Amino acid sequence: FHRILPLQRKPASTPSITVSAVESMVPSPTLYRLAANREYETIPDRVESHPEDVLWIDRYGSTCLHILCQARSHVNEDALLRAVRAIVKHRPDVVAWPNVATWTPLHFAVEKRCMSCSCNSIASHQRTRRSILPMVAQTRLASSTATQEGPTEWNNNSNKNQSRSGQSSSLRRTRLCTSARLVLLLLEACPRAVSVRTKTGLKTKTPFHIACEADADFRVLKAMLLINPSLATQPFVQTSDVILYQHHNSMENPLQLLWKNSHHHYNAHGGDKPRKDKMALLLEAAHMGSVVNVRPDGSSKQSRKFRLLNGACSIRCPRDYFALLLKENTDQLFQKDEFGLLPLHYAVQNAEELESQTYTQFVIGALLEACPEAAAVKDGHGRLPLHVAADVGLTWHKGGVQELTLGFTDALRTCDPRSGLVPFLQSAVHAIHSRLHLSTTLELLLAAPEMVHPGKILAKDRRQQSQA
Repeated sequence: FHRILPLQRKPASTPSITVSAVESMVPSPTLYRLAANREYETIPDRVESHPEDVLWIDRYGSTCLHILCQARSHVNEDALLRAVRAIVKHRPDVVAWPNVATWTPLHFAVEKRCMSCSCNSIASHQRTRRSILPMVAQTRLASSTATQEGPTEWNNNSNKNQSRSGQSSSLRRTRLCTSARLVLLLLEACPRAVSVRTKTGLKTKTPFHIACEADADFRVLKAMLLINPSLATQPFVQTSDVILYQHHNSMENPLQLLWKNSHHHYNAHGGDKPRKDKMALLLEAAHMGSVVNVRPDGSSKQSRKFRLLNGACSIRCPRDYFALLLKENTDQLFQKDEFGLLPLHYAVQNAEELESQTYTQFVIGALLEACPEAAAVKDGHGRLPLHVAADVGLTWHKGGVQELTLGFTDALRTCDPRSGLVPFLQSAVHAIHSRLHLSTTLELLLAAPEMVHPGKILAKDRRQQSQA
C-alpha cells in the first residue's frame, strides 16, 4: 500500500490568498495523506483552504477521492460522507477520473467488497438481536419487581444498557445505507461517470456492471439507469471480442451478472423478492428504454404497459430466470401489447441482437410449448413469426425455425406481406452465409415442395391478401 508520510504542520499565520492564486498553486499530497490515514474530519477544512490538493495523484494515478471510495471501515461513516461531499462540491469531474488501471472512484465505490458490508451488517444485526432478547426479558422482569422507593442501581444499569443498544442499532442502520449513500452522492455530482469503462483486457466494465456483480441496492441500480437506461443491455465484452470470449458467454450482460451474483445471497437470507425486483428493473430499462416511474415494488405508472415476459424475450436472460418468468406469467403468453405483438414476436424479431441462436431456439421452444397457438398469430404488419424468423436469418437446426414450422405448417404456403416471398425463398437470401442457412432453405423446401411451382396456390393467396 502507499507509504504514509508525516503531515506537515500548518503555519500559525497564513497570508491571504485570492481564489485564482490558490487554484494555480501546485497540489500537495496533504489531502491524500489525510484520506489514507482516515482523518476524515479534517478533510473539509483542508479542501476549503487548499482546493488544489484535490488534483494531487500518486504513482498509480489515484486521487484522494479514489482512496476515500476504497474505505471499508465502518468507523466515522458520516465524516467520510462529509469529506467526499466537500471534494465533489469543489471538483465534481474527479469522480470520472481513471487511475492507471482505468478505474474511477465510482468503480471503487460500487465494488463487491463494499456492497457486501450491508449483508454482513444485516446478519450481525439479526444474531445480536437474538442474543440480547433474553437480556431484555430479564431487565423487564427486574423493573417490574422493583420497589416504589426509586430506581435501583440495577435499573440504572439496565437503562444505560438499553440506551447503548439503541445507539448500536442506529449505528447498524447507518451501516446498511452508507455504501448506497456514497454511490448516490457520486452519481449526483458527476452523472457521466456511470458510463466510463475500464480498458484492461477483454472485460471493459462500467460501474453499472460492477454494481450488478456486487448485488447493489435497488436505489443505486435505479439511479444509474435513470442516467443511462442503455446500461441494462450493454455487454461488458466489446462486440468485436465476443468470439474470443465465447467460453464466458453466459456472463455477457448485466442481467446475467445480477442473477448469478445475487442467487446465493438471497437464498441464504430468505426470499427472492429483492432479486426479482432488481431483475424487473433491468428488464424494463432494456425493453421500455426508461425507468422514470419504476418503484421499488416493481410497479410503474408508464403510459405504455410493461409486461415482464415481453421484456425477457427482448434481451438475453439467464435460462432459469426465463423459465421462472414463463411459469409465473402464463397469462401474458397470448396478450398483445399496444403494437399488436406477443412475446413470441419479440423473441423472433430481436434474434439479431442475441449472441447465440441456440438461446433463441430455447426461448421459441419454451414459448410454443406453453402456447402453440402463438405460431399462427400475425403481428401488427400481418407477418407470421416464421416470416420474421426467415427474414432475420434464423436457422432450422439451431435458430427455432423448425419449431415455428411445426407449430403452424400453413405458414410455409403464406407469402410475407413485406417481401411477397414464401419462407423458403426468404431463407434463400441467407443461404450463402453458412451451411446452416443453406440447410434451412432445403428443409423449408422439403416441408412444402409444392411451393417450387406454386401456381394456383400463390395466386389464391395474393387474392386473399388484396381482399383483406
